[in-house]
Amino acid sequence: TSIGEYALSCLSDSVTIPSTVTFIDYEAFGAEYGDLKAVYISDLTAWCNMEFGGTFKSNPIEFGAKLYLNNNLVTDLVIPDGVISIGSEAFAKYQYLTSVTIPDSVETIGWGSFSGCDNLTKVTLGNGVTNIRTGAFSSCSSLKNIAIPDNIVSIEQGAFSGCDNLEYNKYDNGLYLGNSGNSYLVLTKVTDTSITSCEIADTTKIISPSVFMQCTNLTSVTIPDSVTIIGDMAFVNCVYLTNITIGKGLSSIGQQAFAYIPSTFTVDSENENFSTSEDGKILYNKDKTTLIASTAIGDITIPASVTVINMGALFNPYCKLTSVTFADTTSTWYYTNNEDLSDGTVIDVTDPALNATNLASSDSEYYNKYWYKK
Repeated sequence: TSIGEYALSCLSDSVTIPSTVTFIDYEAFGAEYGDLKAVYISDLTAWCNMEFGGTFKSNPIEFGAKLYLNNNLVTDLVIPDGVISIGSEAFAKYQYLTSVTIPDSVETIGWGSFSGCDNLTKVTLGNGVTNIRTGAFSSCSSLKNIAIPDNIVSIEQGAFSGCDNLEYNKYDNGLYLGNSGNSYLVLTKVTDTSITSCEIADTTKIISPSVFMQCTNLTSVTIPDSVTIIGDMAFVNCVYLTNITIGKGLSSIGQQAFAYIPSTFTVDSENENFSTSEDGKILYNKDKTTLIASTAIGDITIPASVTVINMGALFNPYCKLTSVTFADTTSTWYYTNNEDLSDGTVIDVTDPALNATNLASSDSEYYNKYWYKK
């Protein structure tokens, strides 16, 4: 069921991979200068579910080998109906791929699934696709158009980075991907990082990760009611962004979406998912159990209701904290690298000045962790 490291590195012609194989390890077919010319498979569903053990170093078709399905060269790829997820790197760097049709059954397009497919010109996404993972179509330099289905929930970092010929829909200072019914479904990037403002289209559902990163002249943003998701690091280092208005539809904010900004947060009174401190300097979820971001200066108190402090939520070089008082010091607090809050290490929170150092100083080993209590 698996092919181990370097196991078939001496092959110089072709290999047939049966559907019973589920894992191919790092450089199983040798380094990328190997001589393998053809890979034969008979089950495309099994190939979509294949797990590869190395980062762009285990899938033999990444090195120039041709892929044959039932002895037919794969160029116009049709993913079988019933496939739910296309695995990471499944077709990465496959130079013979010209088109991909993905059925409604597929929900997730994995990390780097089609990355580096230089000759890929056409992608048809099924209506069931909800997640396009990191780098899924990165460096597909011939790809010009793609329709994003309305059901999309997440487009991760760099999903289309390096797609230099991809055509976007422009609205104000934003560049969008969408479909025939909504051209502005996903705000993907801005026209230039020097922009001072950006009116987000009122039909936009997703603000992609890092869209406004390093837009150092941006001063204010209103997030319309249509937006439900803001991606990771969406507004990082917008150093002149003084106000962010969150509409009533927003339901998800990515990690460190508002890192390193001096903004005040305003949340629509009808929003059911988020709230702020009285001065608008700290952003919480609705019931204030999770502290999401802070632009506070000086002394703050963490309410007793807070059970989780998101990674890096209080670290802000533009808004220095001098003390952080925990209203609840009787519970045991932990820090961890893990988003699922597992494998935590106990930390003392009784000293407000030390808390400020631990949570808000880059000199601390604790600031860029999740904090939580039990």
